[in-house]
Amino acid sequence: MSKKGWLLVIGGAIIGVGISFFGAVMVDKTGQPQFCGACHEMKPMEHSFHHSVHGGNNPHGFAVHHCTDCHLPHTSLISYLWHKGISGMRDGLAKAGVIHKVNFKENFWRMSEYTYDSACLKCHEGIKGLEKNPEEVTGLKANIKEIHKKYYWEPKAEGEEVSCLKCHNDYLQANFAHPNLLNALKEGRK
Repeated sequence: MSKKGWLLVIGGAIIGVGISFFGAVMVDKTGQPQFCGACHEMKPMEHSFHHSVHGGNNPHGFAVHHCTDCHLPHTSLISYLWHKGISGMRDGLAKAGVIHKVNFKENFWRMSEYTYDSACLKCHEGIKGLEKNPEEVTGLKANIKEIHKKYYWEPKAEGEEVSCLKCHNDYLQANFAHPNLLNALKEGRK
């Protein structure tokens, strides 16, 4: 290959790495609570999240890093980016007034449409291991293993449609994800 050819390949590689890096940073930044809460419509969600178990209100002080850790599917990178693009486009069009804004109060109990089991299982891998080799799973108490096996994996194996949210939600577990959010939405707090 000629010198000019090598320069084009190296230049193209540098540009490609730069674009990839910029894209990865943007995907990261646009999934953080500060970004999502920048619109006043999302302020109640951001505020309630910081008071939740997943927002750091737990004995360990550990917090989920991004809104997208729970609110986008984690089955594949393509699925993640596709859903992120659709969600971002919908939110942008609603903010611009092109389409109707999401009514979060009405959609509160439809959380299974925007919270994904693949997201739960990404962090809670011990629960995921119960599907195939429950005896090899460590770090979970016996009762937790049994409950998840009985109410999640066995029904799922029988073809039943089950979701982590069936048991793990703010109605059944105080301070789980968005404590007092429904009250804030009903009162119109921003």
